[in-house]
Amino acid sequence: GPAVGLEIANVLEGREGMSVIEPEARGCIWRELIVNKKGLKTFIDRDGYGESDYSFTQEQLQKMVTELTRLINKYGSFPWDTKETAQTLVDLLTDHRNLISA
Repeated sequence: GPAVGLEIANVLEGREGMSVIEPEARGCIWRELIVNKKGLKTFIDRDGYGESDYSFTQEQLQKMVTELTRLINKYGSFPWDTKETAQTLVDLLTDHRNLISA
């Protein structure tokens, strides 16, 4: 959502080779592109499909869980465990793993 977009912009801002829009415009851009649907289509625009509508095999689901667990373990431990962005990623990956494990 917009909060994650702001976090990403804050991380990228000031980095060499990165151009980031001014902080004052970030909320407006989100509203126009996502809320008012003036940007590219996103997962939000996929009508009628939920997590349970996909027909993954048990083997595919297990491979997804294994990979998510690998990434959670990697970014949840040294040297990443002190970085806020890595911890946000771990939270998102954990939530997704919980969704597909249910």
